[in-house]
Amino acid sequence: MISTTLPRILYLAYSFKLIIYSFNNSTPVGLPLSEVK
Repeated sequence: MISTTLPRILYLAYSFKLIIYSFNNSTPVGLPLSEVK
């Protein structure tokens, strides 16, 4: 179970980090994400 849950946690953390990183830098990637929300 650890081998299957660990990649998920890393993937979620990585995706959240990308979203926060794009919002902080106000890159074009962060604009569509803010519009979706």
